[in-house]
Amino acid sequence: KDTMYHTGEGPNDRTNPWLQIELRYVATVHQVIIINRKDCCGNSMKNVALRVGLIKFTKGMDLKDDEICAKYQGPGTNGEKIEIKCSSPMKGQYVSIHLIEHTPAKINLMEIIIYGNPGK
Repeated sequence: KDTMYHTGEGPNDRTNPWLQIELRYVATVHQVIIINRKDCCGNSMKNVALRVGLIKFTKGMDLKDDEICAKYQGPGTNGEKIEIKCSSPMKGQYVSIHLIEHTPAKINLMEIIIYGNPGK
């Protein structure tokens, strides 16, 4: 079963790109750490919205304000460890990173660490 989803790789998929992780269970998420690639592209991590939700985000869906746990203005730097804390813990099975800009962009990162507590 796939546990990671994203906008795609085509030229039409570079406006407001997103990457989503499906957790094995519903959790209360309170923090996500993004580690940028060391060799390039750290400055592409800017205008980021971190979403936590119970419904899988799919291409064409609108990003709802009540599902955004935090935003990161950036820009990041190569190799940077970006700690994004939710304004308040949020329950969800899907955690996604959205670049919310209207110019062509790509998500280039090395690692994502999600902190939370298992839900019931």
